[in-house]
Amino acid sequence: MIAQLLPFATVGLLACASIALTLRNALPAIRQLRLDLAQCPDSRELRFTVRELRYVSRVNVVKLPLRQHRALGADGRRAAA
Repeated sequence: MIAQLLPFATVGLLACASIALTLRNALPAIRQLRLDLAQCPDSRELRFTVRELRYVSRVNVVKLPLRQHRALGADGRRAAA
């Protein structure tokens, strides 16, 4: 009976060891991400330019530019990728 359970017990132990190793490596990174997220501001700045106004059947249609501009940080530089 023990000979039949030994392969299952071995696979179970290897699975538990793999999960423990993964958590040991991942938890510090998750903790750091949460700290970084807590330090980020809750709002973002979005900039756009109105290029053209069209009047069609009493409805104002605003044509936005196709090219998007990234918002600059407080010091005037773009955020690092």
